[in-house]
Amino acid sequence: MFEKWNVRTELTREREILAENYCPVSIAKAIYIEQEFEDCRVVEALGSSGCGVQEIDERCLDQNRIYTLNEIKKIAIDYRLRFLPSKYFIGDIPYDAIMEIKKLRKATGSEVNKFRVLAPSKRFELEDENADPLLFTPLSNGKYYLIHQWGNDLAWYKKIMAIPMRSYRHMVGFACFCAFVFALIVPADIIMNSSRVEYDYFDFYRIAFFFFMCILFCAVSVFCSFAFSLFPSDYIWKKKTF
Repeated sequence: MFEKWNVRTELTREREILAENYCPVSIAKAIYIEQEFEDCRVVEALGSSGCGVQEIDERCLDQNRIYTLNEIKKIAIDYRLRFLPSKYFIGDIPYDAIMEIKKLRKATGSEVNKFRVLAPSKRFELEDENADPLLFTPLSNGKYYLIHQWGNDLAWYKKIMAIPMRSYRHMVGFACFCAFVFALIVPADIIMNSSRVEYDYFDFYRIAFFFFMCILFCAVSVFCSFAFSLFPSDYIWKKKTF
């Protein structure tokens, strides 16, 4: 009744008891439920992520995935993209992105729940816009860590098409360029509304016509900018409202 007991013997006996009650199905089910619960927490964080920074030890991160705000801003303006909290993103975040977030949480030991998305403006308005969003998390030093990228690559001509919309200065410059080309190719008899008198190709009337077309193209650009909300990329970047 009052026999001495050996610790090793008791450990072995406890292992045998647990082995008898071992149920692989129950354990697998518990793991599955735990993973589903964690996935739901990540999705909830993506849908409610606002402003703020993430306290993460950068030594645990891939340095090639860390970008400064100025680098992101340059790309956003060049390709006419927006950099907003993930809660404004329209469409489903792929499961691969959720897995990357879970890996990041495990690697850093931090509850990563602040996210921002870099994508074309229409990805925050239309779900089926064809582009490649990038998911970031803000760091405490003003930098951003790239978590995941998905979708299709941007076409090579997107950067060229976005040049006139980079700033108001680019818009005015493009309007003047179009006016110059238009004034250059219009025949002199159309400018003077007469074919009876011969004029030099580059004369005062063509120069005056060029300035007139500059005013016209600039006016049309301003009208379209306000009528169709086609604001320059640098203005969109500074815009505080969605």
